[in-house]
Amino acid sequence: MTTIQMDSMNIEAKKVELISKITRLIDYSVLLELEKILYKSEQESEDWDSLTNLEKEKIEKGLDSIKKGKVISHSIVKEKINQFIKEL
Repeated sequence: MTTIQMDSMNIEAKKVELISKITRLIDYSVLLELEKILYKSEQESEDWDSLTNLEKEKIEKGLDSIKKGKVISHSIVKEKINQFIKEL
């Protein structure tokens, strides 16, 4: 069995588990929170789908850089900008 098939099975099993739990919920506020989460997820998916392939590639490249620790903190960037401005 491939990893993709296994992941797909795990996802389907998780969905069934969550559906079962949702049907037993009695707290309406929890249902409303779940609805918000699902709505946000749908919006993000639609936002992603509306991007061009180039935009998606750039985002993926940026996320990969973050994972590899190739980032500069906001405070360091501010310091460099301030130093640059002083040198003008």
